[in-house]
Amino acid sequence: MMNNDWDMRRKVQQLGSSTKAVSLPSEWICEHGIEKGDILRGQRDEHTGSLLLLPADHTDREIVTVVDADTITAEMLEYIIIANYTMGRRTIRITASEELPSAFVSSVGDLEQQLMGLGIVEQLPTRLEIRCSVAPDDFELISLLERLWRTEALIRDNAIESFLEAESETNGLTDNYKQQADKLFYLFLRLLFTTYRNPRLNSSMGLKTGFPLIGYRSVAQDLVLMTDCAVRINDFAVDCRQSTDTMIEVIEEVAVSLDEAVSDAQAVVTNPCIETSKTAHQSLAVATDTLDAAQAHLEAERPEPLLELQQLLSTLREIAVYASDTIEVGTNLAARDVSQIKTES
Repeated sequence: MMNNDWDMRRKVQQLGSSTKAVSLPSEWICEHGIEKGDILRGQRDEHTGSLLLLPADHTDREIVTVVDADTITAEMLEYIIIANYTMGRRTIRITASEELPSAFVSSVGDLEQQLMGLGIVEQLPTRLEIRCSVAPDDFELISLLERLWRTEALIRDNAIESFLEAESETNGLTDNYKQQADKLFYLFLRLLFTTYRNPRLNSSMGLKTGFPLIGYRSVAQDLVLMTDCAVRINDFAVDCRQSTDTMIEVIEEVAVSLDEAVSDAQAVVTNPCIETSKTAHQSLAVATDTLDAAQAHLEAERPEPLLELQQLLSTLREIAVYASDTIEVGTNLAARDVSQIKTES
């Protein structure tokens, strides 16, 4: 028996003049039904040399999540469904000893609009079954990230335009784009988790190996946080329209430099190499300098509404911080290509 499933140590055995072998844990063998002569699939991390093993004929077993509605609230049900959706579950069954409360049905209906591919397949007085129809190979992870980037940029551009041109017509668009961003993010998490569990999906998801998945998860999270910032900027813009022309020019300069930094951050993730990383760091430095200059202008001139303008600049700086995090992830991905790294003896 293994004392710790997460810390397994095996001794390398010499089987012949040039053959070495390592035994596999019996619990893992039983769990996957592996027999003598079966083929295992190995995936090597090209950077660290780590090795991931799984059965070559590995298939995801259908796991049905059963939720007892008698023991939870409608709000808890939403969290449970979102968690199981992102974990890659296909079927969730909600049961009750008596008729399901209308609040539960309403919660599921709302989530149908928020989670791509989720739908009710059976509805009875005491049971509700929902299923996700999204297949792992329907999307590529990088394509989803690019769609998230475009959505964030649309919200941010609309917010800045609202400030610069004193318009309020973009508020409805902002809400729609934010819903779209959340839907893409949850879908991204679902596919990310599914691919992590089944590395055979790497090629269909546009990946060489599954080891960059943690980095992509970090990038997606930063994009969602940037989207939240863009939504806040839209709200600040409504209150800042009485600002002076000089502050409008300052904010416009910040917006241009920040847009370039975010675009270059995207480039270093989608095309990780030393060149894109260098360009992204340079753009980020320019955006940071522009933000510092805007802050100095604000402190010197103190235009009204001072508080809202300060909040606006602080939120723009938050986006720069998240862009910096994304650039670091892309730089780490670039460093995985050992062919670009020269060493001296």
